[in-house]
Amino acid sequence: MNLLKVSFISAVETAVKLITALIVIKMLAIYSGPEGVARFGQFQNVLSILIILVSGSSVTGLVKYVSEIDSKPDAGALIVSDYFQGAFTFGVIASVLLSVLLVFNAEQMSYYVFDSKKYEGLFLYLSFGLIFIVFYQIAIAYLNGLRLIKEMIAIKLVASVFLLLCGTVLVYFFGLYGSLFALVGMQIVGGGYALWLMNRLSLFSWGWFKLNFIKKVQVDLSYYWLMGLVTLISTPVVLFFVRAHIATTASWATAGMWEAMWKISELSLMMVTTALTVYYVPMLSKSITKVEQLTVIGKVMLLALASASAISLFIYLFRDFFITLLFSSEFLEVSNILRFQLLGGIFRVAGWVIAFHMIVKAKPIFFITVELSFGLLFFMLSILFFDLHSLEGLTYAFLINNVLYCLFALIYLVMFYKVGKVINV
Repeated sequence: MNLLKVSFISAVETAVKLITALIVIKMLAIYSGPEGVARFGQFQNVLSILIILVSGSSVTGLVKYVSEIDSKPDAGALIVSDYFQGAFTFGVIASVLLSVLLVFNAEQMSYYVFDSKKYEGLFLYLSFGLIFIVFYQIAIAYLNGLRLIKEMIAIKLVASVFLLLCGTVLVYFFGLYGSLFALVGMQIVGGGYALWLMNRLSLFSWGWFKLNFIKKVQVDLSYYWLMGLVTLISTPVVLFFVRAHIATTASWATAGMWEAMWKISELSLMMVTTALTVYYVPMLSKSITKVEQLTVIGKVMLLALASASAISLFIYLFRDFFITLLFSSEFLEVSNILRFQLLGGIFRVAGWVIAFHMIVKAKPIFFITVELSFGLLFFMLSILFFDLHSLEGLTYAFLINNVLYCLFALIYLVMFYKVGKVINV
């Protein structure tokens, strides 16, 4: 399946996902205001952290090895089911451990995330949903690796439609609490549907869902778990603490304004990255020679930058309309400070394309060092510029960090293909 066809099919799912997110956020902005939007973002980061912890080894790693084995079935003794079972084993162990921690610390988590014990039940509910997150993530990775794009998209669509239907109803009746329950529920529904769909595939066996520890498989996947863990630290964890700093030094309403600004750039970039990831990771994994790799990178980079630039410019020109459409007139303060956030997003896309080369080509220590360094840099820049320039300072931090990351990524790529070697770790 070529890039254009994959992008078109993925665009349908991405459109549904975007519309769902827009409607849920819009209702949340109306019924809960900036404070509700900020707290929603805070819980989203917590959920992202848990997803990475229970499935960090299964997403990119499983896609890579399933793609390689499928294209070269006689390349080695290990088969697809070995990596599937390896990812499942890791996910089950991680989800059980984290579920126990959530059950016994639900009240403390509620206070830590929301400054209230009102949300204790939410974390108990989340502890039940972790195993379904494992099913959902493993199924997505497996189907992507085999290039079963339609089946993979179907699973994502079911989860998005659930959030659209149930999320809007729950927000209307229960406000913020309802939106958070729907957010966890979409993972449970997606995981359940994934099990049903996988059972219908001739390439799948229920015997794969068993604990099986193969040393080489776990070592291979552990690189990707470590890299996923670093991505966790450099993105959702950093956002969590930046938002907490804004709420502490200013207010939750101010944090909600920043969340609105972040959501606008995030949703615009998701239109680019979601569609391209489906094509990019498997094709880069299968590319052996440097010429093949550069061809894939060049094709994706060109399309990513063109799309990101066009979308960002369109949003900026009609920013007041989009802010009111996505949130409410209460958030129009964001209009005056959005330009650097959108510009930084374009550089972020360029860095994203090259960063996947580090991940897929398994340069774990190098990738970990880079991500941690730039995650820490973004946190420090955010705190510094927010204290100096309030909300607009956060857009300066975002732009500067992404420009520097993009420059570093380009240097990495030149070293890899011109010099012939980058730190071989």
